[in-house]
Amino acid sequence: MELTKARVLILGMDGYLGWALYCYLRNKVNIVEGLDNFSRRRHVHEIGSESLFPLPAETGQECRPIYTHDLVYNPAKVHKFIEEFNPTTIIHFAEQPSAPFSMRNSSSAAGTQRNNVVGSLNLLWMLREHPHIHLVKLGTMGEYSDWIYKNNVEIPEANRIEVQYQDTDITIPTPRWAGSFYHWSKVFDSFNLEFACRLWGLSATDLNQGVVYGTRILGMADNELTRFDYDSYFGTVVNRFIVQSLTDIPLTVYGSGNQTRGYININDTMRAISLAIQNPPPKSTCRIVNQLTEVFSVNEIALMVQQLTGCAIESIDNPRLENEEHTYNPTFNKLEEWGLSDPHKMEQMLPSMLEDVKPFSSRILRDVIAPETKWTGRYYAH
Repeated sequence: MELTKARVLILGMDGYLGWALYCYLRNKVNIVEGLDNFSRRRHVHEIGSESLFPLPAETGQECRPIYTHDLVYNPAKVHKFIEEFNPTTIIHFAEQPSAPFSMRNSSSAAGTQRNNVVGSLNLLWMLREHPHIHLVKLGTMGEYSDWIYKNNVEIPEANRIEVQYQDTDITIPTPRWAGSFYHWSKVFDSFNLEFACRLWGLSATDLNQGVVYGTRILGMADNELTRFDYDSYFGTVVNRFIVQSLTDIPLTVYGSGNQTRGYININDTMRAISLAIQNPPPKSTCRIVNQLTEVFSVNEIALMVQQLTGCAIESIDNPRLENEEHTYNPTFNKLEEWGLSDPHKMEQMLPSMLEDVKPFSSRILRDVIAPETKWTGRYYAH
């Protein structure tokens, strides 16, 4: 599909990626609209934090051009909007994205799965009536457990793999396992998505994304910055380290710091989604794309930030239950096949992140950075 002919609907447009994508696409596609229930703002406020970059009000003269709709509690209203807008592509960001938040208590765990699984199911039932719409859904590389893909076994970029069992070659769903109630919601989403595509002839791209970092997309004005979270629930390790380095707080490395994951700059995320829009899969197809461009351990990121700022690094008890010593060998070829060349390098992008954050250092809330929730259910005391 030609990008200039695309009619794009972004679900979850008030979020970190949603707002950035709107700013990226608004002058590239035929038309782009967005919906949100603003739950991300409420969840961050609930844990006592706020976006480091100030956000406009949800309503009023200065608000973002977002329609307030809810996939879980008022799906009929969303369905009506889809019918009237008639998008060629729906980008599904409308999910609670935090693993620590989902492990906070029973309410947060249930709320995460209700929002993510039920919301996505409602959307799939809507698309059953509109199978011409290409669904681009944000998944996560966190669906692939390191205890399954050990000994440097490749993480595939496919829904099915060939294995041998009892001397027989068989095809099975790509093995997945989660490490939090949030990640379980994404596993359920992936299976539901593929099932719906096979059942109803839908066309979908499941973007299994690594950790996204970056403060802005190219050309984004200072008054348009997307949200920047740095707290222990919603802040990524990169954001947390950036903020700690500017406030004389040692970079808190969980456990050994050898936990290794995939990363991608926000500009490359925008480019990848744009390429997905232009290259929809055939009907009855759920296409898996592993969306990352680099692989780092936590220690490697901490050292990059230390080299820029001279900050201290401190190892603390790991609040998560995870393997700290493991191999990590993801396959990520499809983005390059689509034409995503010369991806940004984290080492080169960290200085600009620091410069963007410095003017807002007076807004930093120091007491939201340290981890509060342990996966075992016990709480840290400050």
